[in-house]
Amino acid sequence: VACGTLLTTFAVVLTNHLPAAACVAASAWLLLRIRCDGLRSRAAFAGLGLTAALGAAFELPALAWLAASLAI
Repeated sequence: VACGTLLTTFAVVLTNHLPAAACVAASAWLLLRIRCDGLRSRAAFAGLGLTAALGAAFELPALAWLAASLAI
């Protein structure tokens, strides 16, 4: 997750940005698996909802990602 992103800049300080970014990255990965790979299990949809909701709970601007991922 941290190799091609700016997550390492947030890793030195314990704030709400790091868990929110990790949750949004995990939900983006699950969304890609659902849309591109055709993964249709309940666990994948529950994981997508959980990680997107946790991202929104950690950081309010991630609420836009939650709305977009639930709309798809």
